[in-house]
Amino acid sequence: MPPNLKRKQVDDDDDSDPSFGLRQILPVANLPGDFSGEPMDGLQYLFTVRREMRGLPVFTRAPNPYEMPDAAPVAEAGTSGPKEKPFMPSEEWQQTFIRRFKNFQKNVAQPTLNGQRAGWGRKLMPDKKDRDAWWAFLEGAPVSVWDPPRAPKKQKGKQRGGRGERDPAADGWVPVQKNLEGWADEEAALPHPSEPPSVGPSVVSLPEGGAEDAASTPSPAGPPRPREPTPTLLRHIDHRLALHLLMYFTHWLNLHLETLPQDTSAQAPSSTASTPVSTPSKAPAKLPEVAPAKIAHTSPYMPTDGHARWIFALLSRVDAFCSGDEISTLRALARSCLGLLRARRRIDDDSGSGQASEDTMRPPDGVEPTGEGEPSPVQATDLMSESACWMIVSIIVGVWGQRDLWMDAEDMLA
Repeated sequence: MPPNLKRKQVDDDDDSDPSFGLRQILPVANLPGDFSGEPMDGLQYLFTVRREMRGLPVFTRAPNPYEMPDAAPVAEAGTSGPKEKPFMPSEEWQQTFIRRFKNFQKNVAQPTLNGQRAGWGRKLMPDKKDRDAWWAFLEGAPVSVWDPPRAPKKQKGKQRGGRGERDPAADGWVPVQKNLEGWADEEAALPHPSEPPSVGPSVVSLPEGGAEDAASTPSPAGPPRPREPTPTLLRHIDHRLALHLLMYFTHWLNLHLETLPQDTSAQAPSSTASTPVSTPSKAPAKLPEVAPAKIAHTSPYMPTDGHARWIFALLSRVDAFCSGDEISTLRALARSCLGLLRARRRIDDDSGSGQASEDTMRPPDGVEPTGEGEPSPVQATDLMSESACWMIVSIIVGVWGQRDLWMDAEDMLA
């Protein structure tokens, strides 16, 4: 049908020729245009219907939902809001934190162009099932502690250079006894020459002033610095190893909670101030709003902020889909963090105002205080902060949908 003819048909007001190319089949009554009575039959009814249809607009504009800004939601009376639970993270903070954590997961999973070279045959991490070695590794122990050299096997009746045996000297390769305790845990601390390294002292010696060397070598000022979750280490940790290490952290947290006094109400309030602690309790500069607990107690498995960073990094290596047993491992970790929060809150309540005295804030004997710009290794042994515990719980709740853990948190901390 030509366009001109179609336009004429649309503009035609004849009742017998409906618009939009439709053909009239049923008869329509021929009534005056000002007819206002009740239709007596189907013919008159069709007449009124077509008359109303002609009065409708051809195009209808829908309202734009973005013309006006959205009104701020008003909290209804009687609903539980953040003011009723000041110790719980707000819903807005949880959504923002989970969104950023998922973006961090994607960034960690992406391969990088640099730093993909092998570690020159050295062992980066302890064995998966060696729990004690992993604790020593996290505490910054040298390689000889968490990976001691094995005794060489005795060779019976074998001669050097015999038939079927390769002579290393024939190829110009000479084995070098490397100092395993001096190896760094990060590839960035090692030299990467463009040419193959030659045999000599330069291969064995490490660059002076390496940050990782100081972390793995004890110093006269105190213990070595704990190891941090570097990108090189995270690339060698998969889903199963991450869950296995998270199970270790749950075990260490539970052992630490077992060593804490169960009922501190019977103790005198001044006992905390009179007993020196082995670790300083100065709050980190990055979290001034949360003060760590002042516990006059030593534990072989003291959870620190460094351990919290390891847990955060390991959670980023866990897949979004987990089995029932894996979810149970994550829930146990969240409950251990909630138990640590409850123990710290109980100790803070028993200590009165919760402020540390001079005896609690001073460093242990034999450790000289350092400036604010250079924290001492002892400062890294502060207890895991409340913010770190809430971050771990929020990740497990938000990423893997364990919303019922918030009810456990309310029951434990209320």
